[in-house]
Amino acid sequence: MSGKFRRIVSRDSYVVVSGLAADVAKAAPENDLAFVSIGTETAGLVLRSRPDYERTLSYYLRTGHRGIGIRVGDELAALAWYFINESHKEVRAKGYFPLASEDAYLHADWTADSYRGRGFHKALIRARAAAVEIASPGARLYANMSRSNEVSHRNYLSCGFVEVGTLEVRTIGGRALPSSVRRRS
Repeated sequence: MSGKFRRIVSRDSYVVVSGLAADVAKAAPENDLAFVSIGTETAGLVLRSRPDYERTLSYYLRTGHRGIGIRVGDELAALAWYFINESHKEVRAKGYFPLASEDAYLHADWTADSYRGRGFHKALIRARAAAVEIASPGARLYANMSRSNEVSHRNYLSCGFVEVGTLEVRTIGGRALPSSVRRRS
């Protein structure tokens, strides 16, 4: 097969976790952190911290994803996204697992290397839960992370999420395609 037609295929396994937005949001607020809503007015801040992120940022903003970041001085130290399932038809069509219209998916958690270990990830989990609870009271939250990402898994569990299943994803030619979702009984 020529290189032009060759497809790179890989398979990854993810842990799926879930929690009620109201329960996750009950944790003590992070009063000393500078949270920032991510939108077109803060795109420059995001791109200074993540110059390769322009295409992803544009897609998330165009399709109704909502971002929350933590700012330290002039830097974006951490960033995470969420969407409430009813937000945009394009997002619903690409979802890895079925969500009720009021439920939300937390995703794309990122912390700059120099800010890791300061609790920013947990703070963003709780901040997104609080934002979802305001926008969609009673919503259930879902997230998934690679089995090898033990820190993220531990952070979600410590914020009140429970493991509810696994997600098998195969990547073909750079496109991630869910191949199976197994929910725990």
